[in-house]
Amino acid sequence: MLLPGVTTLERLVARVRERAAARLWQQLTQSTNAEQQAHLGTLLQVPAGEHTTLLDRLRRAPSRVSGPGLVAALPRVDAMRALGVGDLPLDHLPLNRLRALARYAAAARAQALSRMAPERRTATLLAFAHAFERTAMDDAIDVLDGLVSDLVRGAQNEGETERLRTLHALDNAALQRWDALHVRLDHTVKPIEIRPHPFARVPRHRLLEAGATVEQLTRPPDDNYDEELAERYQSGRRFLPTLLRTVSFESIQAGQPLLEAWALLRQIEHQRHPDMRQAPLEGVPRAWRRLGKPPRQAAVDRPAYTLCPLARLQESLRRRDVFVARSERWGNPRIKLLHGVQWDATRSHVCRALNRHESPESELEILAQQLDAAYQRTAANFPTNAAVRIEPVKGRDTLTLTGLDKLDEPPSLLK
Repeated sequence: MLLPGVTTLERLVARVRERAAARLWQQLTQSTNAEQQAHLGTLLQVPAGEHTTLLDRLRRAPSRVSGPGLVAALPRVDAMRALGVGDLPLDHLPLNRLRALARYAAAARAQALSRMAPERRTATLLAFAHAFERTAMDDAIDVLDGLVSDLVRGAQNEGETERLRTLHALDNAALQRWDALHVRLDHTVKPIEIRPHPFARVPRHRLLEAGATVEQLTRPPDDNYDEELAERYQSGRRFLPTLLRTVSFESIQAGQPLLEAWALLRQIEHQRHPDMRQAPLEGVPRAWRRLGKPPRQAAVDRPAYTLCPLARLQESLRRRDVFVARSERWGNPRIKLLHGVQWDATRSHVCRALNRHESPESELEILAQQLDAAYQRTAANFPTNAAVRIEPVKGRDTLTLTGLDKLDEPPSLLK
């Protein structure tokens, strides 16, 4: 058998690759209309009064984690959306080839892109716009995540500093109240002499002042310096209007209460004196509810109610209870699972490979039996188990497990 030479194979492979690339450019170009192509062409133009093209500005990621940095990052998302190509269905095209085109557009000079053939230029810019809309959203949410972390960390540092500053006054007030209580608990004092004795050691007005000091300086067990965080309302106002206008969040069922509060914030954004009496409180934790809606207050405090969803938004984004539709790092991870007809076609094969029943009732029955057996076994061994005990923690009985004993590292790992 006579095989072709190396140069012949090189030319053959090069022609095949060129045809495949040309076919991809043609498919991408045909998926756009004239208006979308005109919008893509503006990426290579230098607007009046600017020194760089729109492409150069859009592929520049934000570099500062701050309120102004987030405000500067969110218009980048709007500019990518304004190109009007984010909704184009490109799932039928090879993902790696699209990513390669987007990476080339992100690294090449605008002059090099402008000298391309029209079909290739449109395809390259389309791949860039389609991919970098998600990248721009990821960058903006990254800045938001870091910004909320800075706000929470600053509030905690301020609260801890204030607590340390007032610790001496709290100790002094607590000791005065203990002196008065110690007299009441003294068994050597006759019952008829109990009332005048506490005030003989600690005067009544000093005892009342000490009680007021203790009440003022002590914090509830579930307090996480939310009051200090609510005082950063003006810092949140620097970026919150732009965030509410630009980003639309979605959620699973666990994140619906947060989205209801977020929808209220979007509704009252342009109102100077909104009606906060109907603000939904289902997703507001107890500590925030004490701060945002005291017992004898009809309306909800707007600054506290604004900072609460903002702080919980970060937690929900990290748990993926709340997500952004067009995002890679902050999107819905469940969207990559099989659904509908595709899952019905592969369910039996997946269940057989995992040694599971196709019926969820059978699996739930097995799990219920395992849970009941584990509970019965733990309850039977609890009286003789020295490693498990129930202790009061912050006013609640909590199950406490004894830590495992430390094991020395073997000599084989120390070499």
